[in-house]
Amino acid sequence: MNVRSLVTALSVMSIVSLVLSCSGHQGTQVFPRKVSIAEAEKVLGVPIPTPHYAPPGYSLKSAALENESAVSLSYGAKNQSDILLRINWDPEGFPPYRVDVSKPTVSLKVGLAALMEDGDKNRIAWNWIPDRYPDSLFVFQLSCPDTLPVSELILIADSVDW
Repeated sequence: MNVRSLVTALSVMSIVSLVLSCSGHQGTQVFPRKVSIAEAEKVLGVPIPTPHYAPPGYSLKSAALENESAVSLSYGAKNQSDILLRINWDPEGFPPYRVDVSKPTVSLKVGLAALMEDGDKNRIAWNWIPDRYPDSLFVFQLSCPDTLPVSELILIADSVDW
């Protein structure tokens, strides 16, 4: 590399660095990544509602940030497929989508949840506008192996709280 190329490269790097620092960019977040619930709460800026019920033998196995507004919680049991709870949070109440309850539904304490076919999994999805944050919205997607009945999904979903 000659001196002229080196000076050009350094100038470009300086300009990029200046633009990033002026824009407040503090570095690139890596997604998805495993985190603790506390770390996820810090990134999302809100307490993460979690289930207080899990089927016998199941417990929280891991949490992962999917992006700056979504976290996935994985619950596992020995010799069983995982239960996955994906939580999207929008502080302004504009979700990535609203759950379509015009199709098959199940009743939860917070309203209707869409029952979705997903191959060998049972899956439900629902919206929740918590009293603590009335201008915001959570969208939940809960899936489990079809060896667990939908009634277990309903028990898990109904136990989600702060």
